[in-house]
Amino acid sequence: MSSVFSKPWLQESLLTCSNKVGLPKSITSWLMILILYISSTTATILIVLPQVNVDGNRVPVFFRGRPTYYRKFLVSTLFAFMGAFIALIIQDKPRVERLCRITAMAFMLSSVAIVSIPLLSLM
Repeated sequence: MSSVFSKPWLQESLLTCSNKVGLPKSITSWLMILILYISSTTATILIVLPQVNVDGNRVPVFFRGRPTYYRKFLVSTLFAFMGAFIALIIQDKPRVERLCRITAMAFMLSSVAIVSIPLLSLM
């Protein structure tokens, strides 16, 4: 049964419009791969750093006075990794991919902000 409407459905028009707006696919894929590499390298470096016991928990020396910032940094790095990974895996669902891209970028920026707090206190 064919449609009596001459215009395409709203969902189809939104999907074609969403592909025309924003950054090209190659740039966003490159950015997600970069976030994936940075977050996985950061997790590897955190394992190797010297650690001290603060309230019974092991915390890197860099976060010695602020163990809650260390936990926030780990969570934001994990969510940045997951968002970038899912955005690279799910290519056929543009809305989910965009949400994961935004999540990955937001959590990567928040992890940079969390790391900058102990850096600024050292100066």
